[in-house]
Amino acid sequence: MKTSVKKNKGINEFAKKLKELMVVKKKTKKEQDKIRLESELKDIVLNNMKEKVDAMLDSDNTFAKFLKKVQSKQIDPYEAADKVSKSLVK
Repeated sequence: MKTSVKKNKGINEFAKKLKELMVVKKKTKKEQDKIRLESELKDIVLNNMKEKVDAMLDSDNTFAKFLKKVQSKQIDPYEAADKVSKSLVK
């Protein structure tokens, strides 16, 4: 886009285009902020849930019982995890 201060040409078009770009940038920034905040909130929730599950596993004998069964190959880890998960969700 050519502009000339001496000839007073292209200045209005440049200003309009700049304003349009600023509006688009502002909308894009709002969308990026929304996505970032959503991700941040999910991370916080997942971290809180992980801490609670860890505390439940530490205080529950079911986890230790199934861990011993997995170690002695009496049960596969996926089946054990499924049973432990079900016992926590009761």
